[in-house]
Amino acid sequence: MKNIPEINHCVPNPDAYWCRECKAHTGFDISYEEGSEHGSQRVERCQVCEMRMSKSGEHEFFMFLCFGCCGLFVIGGLLGVIGVFGVNTGSDWWAVLSILVFGVFWGLGGWGFSRFKKGWTDWCASQERKTESQLKKEGLSHPFQAEFEDSKSFYDWAAQFFDSDEEWGRFAEKYWQGKIPAFLGGGADDPSSDPAPPSSPPADPPED
Repeated sequence: MKNIPEINHCVPNPDAYWCRECKAHTGFDISYEEGSEHGSQRVERCQVCEMRMSKSGEHEFFMFLCFGCCGLFVIGGLLGVIGVFGVNTGSDWWAVLSILVFGVFWGLGGWGFSRFKKGWTDWCASQERKTESQLKKEGLSHPFQAEFEDSKSFYDWAAQFFDSDEEWGRFAEKYWQGKIPAFLGGGADDPSSDPAPPSSPPADPPED
């Protein structure tokens, strides 16, 4: 932030990746599962603690899915316990126990996702009680301090904080000085580079 005054990573932004450990929208490094750009999933890891980062809404679907499946398995197991399914033999009881165990695993998954959700909401509530000057001071004293670099990670991180192409264009013009970022092709010293700054953030690579 000391070198990027337009962005305060300690102000909650639901559209930006957030680190649960560092309690901020820290910068991230981009990697892919199986160590390849053609992997099945892109991963953002915090540049401070290297923990995986997520956006606030990413976990809600999986949290509800896990808790829903947990409920179904537990209900099915309990119905088996009280004899609704005609549990009579030892193998039947093992089947009922397996159903309950599946329910527990789904419940643990939902609990894990809910921890991130609670951490995010608690942090947002805490930050909303602070004044603008307090948030600025916190941003300047945070272990993560953004520095400009001509890379996709920085480009993607910075683009999260701008709601309009006009704001993003001014930011890009200031830091890339009218040159296309090197990772988009051409490079900073390529004479064939288009002098106009990018008007909007690039799309994420398609997932396989």
